[in-house]
Amino acid sequence: MKNIKFIKLMSRFLIFALLSIITSPALAVYADELAKVTLESSSQNQLILEIDVPEFTTKDKEENGETYQLLTIKGTDTTENIGDPQLPYISRYIAVPNGASVNFELLSVERTVHENLYIFPAQPSGVEETIKSDVYSQDQLFPQQIASIEETITMRGQELVRINIYPIKFNPVTGELNRYTNLRIKITISGGTSYQDRKYASKPFNSILSKLAINYSEIEAAQSSYVAEDNLLIITPSKFKNEADRLAKWKKQKGINTIVKTTDGDMNVSGQDVDGNAAKIRNFIQTAYSTWEVPPTYILLIGDVRADNEDKTDDLMPTNYGLSAEGLTKNIGTDLYYTTMDGDGDTTADIIIGRLTNTKLRYVTKSIDAIIEYEKTPPTQENFYNNVALSGFFQDENGNGRTERRFVQTIEDIAIYLSDNDYLNQYSIDRLYDSNPDNGRSPSWWTDRSYYFFTEGYAANWCDDCGISDIPDYLLESNGFVWETVETKDEDGNITEYSPIFDSINDGRFLLVYSSHGTKTSWKNEGYGGHLMLSREAVMDLSNGSLRPVVWSMSCETGWFDGETDTDSGYKFSFAEVFGGQRDNNVTAIGVIAASRVSDGDMNARLLWGMTNAVWPGFLPNEPSDAVSDQPIYQIGAALNYGKMYMKSHYPSSNQTITQMFEMYHWFGDPTMEMWTDVPQSITADLIIDTIDPSQVTVNVDEADAVIAVSVDGELLGKAISNGSQTTIPLSPNLNIGDTIDIVITKHNFRPKIISYKWEDKAPVANLSDLSAYDDSVLATGTASDFNRDLISVWIEADGQSAQCLGTSNWTCSLSGLSAGVYSGNDAIVYAVDSQGNRSTNLQLEFEIIQEQVCEQYTETLNEHYADGRVWSKCTGTIYGSYCFFGEWEIYTTGTNQFISNNGNDSATLYEINGSGDWNIGSCPSDPEPPVIETVNTPVITVTGQSANTVTYTATVTGTASDINNDIDEIRIGVDTGYNACSGTTSFTCTIENIVMEKSDLPLVVKFSMYATDKAGNSSASGISPAVTLEVPPQCEEFTADLNEHYAEGRAWSECTGTIYGSYCFFGEWRVYAIGSNDFLSNNGNDIKTLYQENDSGIWHEGSCP
Repeated sequence: MKNIKFIKLMSRFLIFALLSIITSPALAVYADELAKVTLESSSQNQLILEIDVPEFTTKDKEENGETYQLLTIKGTDTTENIGDPQLPYISRYIAVPNGASVNFELLSVERTVHENLYIFPAQPSGVEETIKSDVYSQDQLFPQQIASIEETITMRGQELVRINIYPIKFNPVTGELNRYTNLRIKITISGGTSYQDRKYASKPFNSILSKLAINYSEIEAAQSSYVAEDNLLIITPSKFKNEADRLAKWKKQKGINTIVKTTDGDMNVSGQDVDGNAAKIRNFIQTAYSTWEVPPTYILLIGDVRADNEDKTDDLMPTNYGLSAEGLTKNIGTDLYYTTMDGDGDTTADIIIGRLTNTKLRYVTKSIDAIIEYEKTPPTQENFYNNVALSGFFQDENGNGRTERRFVQTIEDIAIYLSDNDYLNQYSIDRLYDSNPDNGRSPSWWTDRSYYFFTEGYAANWCDDCGISDIPDYLLESNGFVWETVETKDEDGNITEYSPIFDSINDGRFLLVYSSHGTKTSWKNEGYGGHLMLSREAVMDLSNGSLRPVVWSMSCETGWFDGETDTDSGYKFSFAEVFGGQRDNNVTAIGVIAASRVSDGDMNARLLWGMTNAVWPGFLPNEPSDAVSDQPIYQIGAALNYGKMYMKSHYPSSNQTITQMFEMYHWFGDPTMEMWTDVPQSITADLIIDTIDPSQVTVNVDEADAVIAVSVDGELLGKAISNGSQTTIPLSPNLNIGDTIDIVITKHNFRPKIISYKWEDKAPVANLSDLSAYDDSVLATGTASDFNRDLISVWIEADGQSAQCLGTSNWTCSLSGLSAGVYSGNDAIVYAVDSQGNRSTNLQLEFEIIQEQVCEQYTETLNEHYADGRVWSKCTGTIYGSYCFFGEWEIYTTGTNQFISNNGNDSATLYEINGSGDWNIGSCPSDPEPPVIETVNTPVITVTGQSANTVTYTATVTGTASDINNDIDEIRIGVDTGYNACSGTTSFTCTIENIVMEKSDLPLVVKFSMYATDKAGNSSASGISPAVTLEVPPQCEEFTADLNEHYAEGRAWSECTGTIYGSYCFFGEWRVYAIGSNDFLSNNGNDIKTLYQENDSGIWHEGSCP
């Protein structure tokens, strides 16, 4: 039976698709027919609005012997004050500084006058006599004002003023009606403190505010350069905490800071005391909202209100009971109570909330599994993302072919927008519609009831030349459309045939929307001449696996989740809860929006419109537009919040049903979850391993605007928004050696990219760039790197000496006083060291030290030279005593063995170089003497720049040099890349610029080396400067403002030299001083001054930072 039904369903879809392609005329793009409000200009103190109002239409209405007109203008609402003329108005929110007042001024307008009209008064439902107020006896235009303030609300710390604009005025006595168009209205904003406190800035609420406030750019300006952060607070009974922690770990891995708190531990919830326990939870949330550095943006409640019959003891996750509703002995079960943070009577949510209504641990596990699977490994079937299932009921109890309700018309609005070529044209639609089967007429016309804003929407304006109430041709039974979506059961309640909705879910649809009647256990219209469309039992039979849709159930009671603690239900788990796996069935929907009580039909339509416009901006073409308001809201919890605010903006603030709707509609799902709206794409990304250091990582991501989150062991260390190439993510706290880094990269409609990497310790690497040796010194420059980016020093060793080098990643090493000779192998080495004590492989330096020549010469007799060891002698005959017999003495130089003479009394000049012991005949060579560095003064260090991690210095070294030959050529000082020339010779100045040091290496004691050369190419011995210490300089901040602003910001104080009365100084003058230093600044608070302080000292000085 089920298979036959499925074939029938598919055939119907195919027929409809063909009819749509072949016979449907082009849809009229009706945006130009709507009233529009445009922001002409905006500042913190005023804004100017332009209002374009189209022609109105009227429809005669006979009541109690009188003929009235129902007047409508597309894109407007109608007033609801009972007995007053029911006239169009336009409502918009504007953002104002908190506590500000608002005034209106009409700058220009065009007016047309119409005669002989009698506008119908607004009426309550179910009255027989037409109620008319005193307005109908007054010979004047009504309303008298062109604009008024409807209400002021506060959302997430930001005040919004809702203004009403009245384009129609009517005189009931004369029948005159004035229509105003092309209005320009100036709104002046005065007083107040400031726009939204940055503490409460939040990305999802920014999106909501941008769609509500026509001057949202003023809020955006107040948040300038501030990056909004968002927290998820998960509240759970202790019995579910492990599962809550598991979800929190995933949320933190994808960049959402998440905190888990328990009801029975952190909030002392106990026993069966719904009101008292709910108050404990709310008090905890209120404290968190008020005192946490980042207040909760989202709250996820885990648990049903109370355990089921197998374990029905204490409250699990109690709800609040808000307003009463018709037919109830206990008020509406609502979680809105946990999100309104601005005192009693507040109904505007400051937090986005969701609930998983599970009673058992195994049910919670299923729900958490489904959430993580949906986000982490979404379905791969493209069909899932290309199709939307839409379902509604054509309620025609009168049998005249016209529906009394807006159910299907609202659904068809969405169907047209999502699928038609003139609009989004992105999805195929399953139109799962039902009607009254036995009334004798097939569906032909939409409702004509004015409170259903029947002239608006895509379904009412589907073609250029059809009637305003005509349903589209492709929905006519005569054109093959089947108005039947039925689930059948036998007399024992067993399902004998599943409805097309059941089959559509099993096939996989990312979104399922239903608009019609509902009960605690089903979608059904049997009490209104329709059918059962989907039952709780059918939901439990679904086999859609991971193809879980988001479900919007715009109907009564289907989200009645508090059956365990109310006094009316008798049901312990509702239709919506079964979608979430509340029984031992699968989780068949990833989340459900549903009402916990009987909802209002026309408000349901407005709510649904608003939610659709949140996800697909442009669906409502005349809504406010400013700043980022065209950005979609894919988080369904946030979309519900916006939908409620959109709905509210179309009804008077005094309408209590609005508050009831706010209370009863819930998101049964994860409040941070984004709905997939297209086939997920892939992200290409890789971790740049050699850039990792304890405080940051760099990731190369091919997609811009993706969130890159870095975590270790489920704790979020940092996140950033990708720029489409290499993005660096600062980390806090720092990484530790051995950490496994989890990087999760997410973007809407892209599968998460997950990278895991274990950060293991490795030794540094040193590289040589340049090497030079002169006299008794060596200078080496080079680079060093460390895989873990924790270098702390570089060292040089040679000839028994060791010294720390200047710099780390770029280093300069020098040693002086080296012995002459050739250095190779490990005779001279450079090595780098990291914070873990790891040492690089020795960098072996090869060079030769050749000392400066020192020549000694003596002119003496050879006997004297002999006595001093400079010569030696031999006898060519026989020596006897001091005599040489039978031969003669021969005298030679020591070391070189040069023959000099046979006579010791002869005189000779001999010389020796560098004390070598090698004596030569003659005088010392006559080469020029090398220059000498005589004095080197203490270097002067200047800070020229500073960043978060580095300091840049300039060093200036002065001194003197001399040369016996008076031919000094230049003085040179050692730098990273070798030597730089100095200015001057006998008195010189050497400057080294752009010395960049890591703050982690400071303080560091350094010396500077220099030498002189002469024009003959001789070099002096090295001159070494006195030691100086490079330190982290103080931080400085400065402000330029008038003294009144300095005073307001706590940088200046004042005194009156006379008598103070109020803010005036009599018989004297005001004197303004800098706080801390007490520097006198001026007698005039309007003077502009620059003040600075160092290291947050609170001591302010006049002038700029040094």
